[in-house]
Order: sequence, then structure tokens, then C-alpha cells
Amino acid sequence: MDESGEEVRHPDSPAHNPSGPVLEWVRALTVDSLTDYGAIVRSSIEYAFGAHASDLRRRTQSRHAVDCYLKIRNQVPSWQVEIRFDSDLVTVEPPDPQDWLTDVFDPERWRDPSRIRLWRHYSSISRLGNDTPLVWHDLHQMLEASLFPDWPDPVVHLPSDRSGIMHSYHVLASNVVQQSAAAGIRPIGIEPLPGTAADFVSLVLSPERCLHQPSLPKPIQSIIDRLETAMRAQIVTDRSTERSVESIVAMTPEGPFSLWRTSSMISELAPILLVLKHLMGGGGHLTIDEPESHLHPEMQRQVAACLATLVNHGYALLLTTHSDYIVNAISNMVRATELDGYSQCGVEGSLPRIDKAKISVLQFCRESRWCIAQPVDITPLDGIDDSTFTRVMESQYSETADLIDDLLEAEVHRDATVGGKAG
Repeated sequence: MDESGEEVRHPDSPAHNPSGPVLEWVRALTVDSLTDYGAIVRSSIEYAFGAHASDLRRRTQSRHAVDCYLKIRNQVPSWQVEIRFDSDLVTVEPPDPQDWLTDVFDPERWRDPSRIRLWRHYSSISRLGNDTPLVWHDLHQMLEASLFPDWPDPVVHLPSDRSGIMHSYHVLASNVVQQSAAAGIRPIGIEPLPGTAADFVSLVLSPERCLHQPSLPKPIQSIIDRLETAMRAQIVTDRSTERSVESIVAMTPEGPFSLWRTSSMISELAPILLVLKHLMGGGGHLTIDEPESHLHPEMQRQVAACLATLVNHGYALLLTTHSDYIVNAISNMVRATELDGYSQCGVEGSLPRIDKAKISVLQFCRESRWCIAQPVDITPLDGIDDSTFTRVMESQYSETADLIDDLLEAEVHRDATVGGKAG
């Protein structure tokens, strides 16, 4: 149906038999778009680490590591981008134009009204025969966007030093203001800051600029409510302050407290709550470095349950962790999917479910001179392989048992010695 309600009849898709100029134009579009994407990725990596890409290569005694690159692959449509760190070269393998167009113009998708306009534009181009295709700006954008289907937006990274930033962001703001006042008098110097930390500082210094208030789905609001109930505090932005920088405060039963006066637990969870409340209410990609930092084991389990619920509602999460509590909590949620009688979500009581197909685990290990990311198997019975944790636990347990045995033996020896002297 078109916008007037009349049935729209489409001939066979021209994607099944595109002209030569169309295929050439499509291939050029994909090569240019993926090359630009690769350059953006390299500059983003430089921004994140605060260093040139060439300086991020592993150093040897005599020179930088050679053959240093990053490969990014996409499955549908199938393409690959190779980004060099030892040069500015970006190499791309674009999708096959014929296969890609066949997928883009799949007749099953014509039922979507937004595809009808795309069809009309493409149909006009396909009739040009051997002439140079006429390119419409909106068609170019639509085809370019189809190279990155379902890629998340927004993307937020919460760095591992977020607690320290939350405690000191007013000091950072004051320092910047003081230095900027002297900018016209003398040169000023600012120490470099990694891009991920700089983005986070910008977020907490200007929440009214970086954050907006989305309409929160009930499950996400439930996560926020449960975490704030466990903390006995609500994280809010304070607009009543007379400071030049808007304050982020913890509202407690005893009153409001600036984050520098709260516990590390609250300052660790505050950024997660802020982005869920104001920036990612409808979904997106969230990276959290070490979500277990400064949290009691029970709170770690609650946070793991909340993060699993986010995944179940379409959020993409990337976590780095050294916590066996986080890993084991996720393993138990995988096991819960194999059983009946568990509620869909909840921080306390029954476990939330999470399908192991939604989880991918990598373990970073040292091998010779390299750090290798090794995939970790996940099974409902064994959960996530946590042998790196259990080996330490077993070693510490054996150490404890040996020390206790030695203490008991020493005590027996001491008692025997005292008894012998008394006799």
C-alpha cells in the first residue's frame, strides 16, 4: 500500500538484473564509505588512547612491531575493513554489488512504506542503461546506512577511573576555568587526557548538554529503581546550585549529598544510572570497565542481574571484569534458562534469564611475547569457564589449609613441651 492506501504493484526487482553503471556506482559507493569508516575508526582509536596509531604498536627492543593492523568484519552485508597502524592505509573488501542490492531490494521489504521511495529512486536509476547513473542524495544515504544495519546508537564508554572523576569533577572544572582566564596573558598547558575519559568528563560537567530525557521503558525504569533502592540514594542533577557547573547529587533519606561526599559504591554506580536515565533509555551500546569496582559481592550480583536484563531488552553491552562474582552470576543466569519457574527479571529472589547465544566471552592471556584473546566456551551445565579464578581460589585454600595444619601441629608441639617441663 502507498500513502493513499492504494495497492502498489512492483515489477521484478531491477536488483536481479542491474545495469553495468549501477553496479559500478554501487561498488564505488561502498568502497568510499568503508574507506571513510576505516579512517574514522583509526582516528577514534587515537582519540580514545590520546596517542597516534603508530605509537600504539607493540614495541620491540629495536623497532615498532611490524604488520600491525585491525580487521573489522560484517556478515550481512558481507564486507571487511583492514586498518593499518604502521601506515595510513585502509583496505576494504566491499560486498558483492549484485548480492547486496538483491538483499536491499528484497520484495518482502517492499511492504515497508519507507522502502517504496527507495524503490522508486532505484527504479529510475536502473532505467539509465549504460549512461552514468543519476545519484540522489537521500538514496545515497539510504544505501550507505544499509552497510551498517542494526549498529547501535548511542555508544557510551564508562572508563575504569569514573569513580575518581565523579569525586573530583568540580575540581577539574575549576582548574580549566582558572587556566582559561589566563589564556590571553600567558601560554597555558593542559595535560593530555584519553578520549574515553575526556568524553566522560564532558558528560558529568555538562549533563544538560550531553543528556536528554528519553521515555524510559518499564523494565529499564525497574532496573534503575532497584539499583537506587539498594543504594538508598537517587542520582539526580541539581539545578538549584549557584555553581557554574551543574551538580550531580545523590538524594538520600538524610538529604542531598555531592558525589565527592558519598561512598565509592554510589560514585561507581552513578554514571551507569545517569546514562540509563538520560542518554540510553531506548537502547544503544554501553561499555563498562570493571563494573565490580568498589562494590560488595552482593551488589556485584545485583548489578550483573541488571546488566543481563538490559541485554534481554536489546541493549549491547561490553564488559571487562576481574570478578568471579560477576562471571558466576552470569553463569547462573545461563543455567536458569534451562529451567522452568524462574521470573523473567528481578534483582532479588529469582534469577533473570539470559540465553547463552546472547553472550560472547573472551579471556586475554599471555602467550610468549603476545597477549591473545581466546574465546571461552559457555555451557548450561558448566557455565562460563572460570578456571583462572578457581586456580587462585584452590591455591589460596591449599595455602590456608597448610598454614592451619602447621599452626595445629605447632600448638600440639608446644603443649607437649609445656607438659614435659611440668613433669
